[in-house]
Amino acid sequence: MRAITEIPVVAEGRIGLSASRLPCSSLQKTAIKGLNHLANRHCVQLRQLYLRIAKRAALMAGRYAHAKQFNRYRRELRLLRVRLGRIVRDIARKVRGTVLELVFHEPLAWARQIRSQGQGQRGFKIYSFHAPPRLSASARARPAVPTSSASRRRSSPPTRAE
Repeated sequence: MRAITEIPVVAEGRIGLSASRLPCSSLQKTAIKGLNHLANRHCVQLRQLYLRIAKRAALMAGRYAHAKQFNRYRRELRLLRVRLGRIVRDIARKVRGTVLELVFHEPLAWARQIRSQGQGQRGFKIYSFHAPPRLSASARARPAVPTSSASRRRSSPPTRAE
């Protein structure tokens, strides 16, 4: 299960609440999995993979969140965050000063952002590890031009009432 946070979304001029999913635990698990896969592909030996631990922690975090056992949920998130940080530091230490530093630069930056971002934070967020970061749904939904009634009156030609 994933934690659900409601984000205001503009749709056809009206603001409604959309149950947008912000998967903290599964996103961190995916970052751990992606970094492991990338390290394995480029023959970087890691101290530990943490794949089994991450899978179990993400599963239990979803269960705890669903059961409203939030202290246990936060404990599992903390475990995932610690493991992700260990992998990021391990990879950064192994590739420092090599050609692989360029290969791992962007994925490590994404993983650091995923590790540090909060669920209710404002501003830049990463929603998936495999896709390049982009603007959030609420930022994309905003119109490019002002739509107030005053600006519409200025832009349209005056109409005569006869």
